[in-house]
Amino acid sequence: MAKEKAYWDNKGNRRYVLDPDDVEGLEREAGVHEYVNKHPREDAEDAAYGDYTKKHHTEAAAHHLSYMKAAQANGNYSDAKRHKILYDMHVKALGIEDNGDVPNEVMQYM
Repeated sequence: MAKEKAYWDNKGNRRYVLDPDDVEGLEREAGVHEYVNKHPREDAEDAAYGDYTKKHHTEAAAHHLSYMKAAQANGNYSDAKRHKILYDMHVKALGIEDNGDVPNEVMQYM
C-alpha cells in the first residue's frame, strides 16, 4: 500500500513534507525566522521550507553519490548510471552547477 502524502498546511500554503512528524520542526523553524530574524510570517515559512528542502536534497545527493561510487566499484554500471541521474537531479534542485566537483554541501553528508 502506498504511503499517504503529508503536507504542511499553513494559511492556504500547502507544502509537501516527507514525514508528518516534520511539520512540528517546520513550525519551530518558521518561528525562529519570524521572531529571531524579524521576518514577516509568510517569508519565515518560505525560509523554513527552503531550508527543509535544501537539507533533504543535499542528503539525497550524498546518498546517490555514495551508491554510484559503490556500484562502479562493483562493476554494476547500470546502477551507477541510475544513481548518477538521481544525483544530478538533486544537485540541480539545489541550484548548483555540476562542474565535475562534488559540492561542499554534499560532501558534509558523505
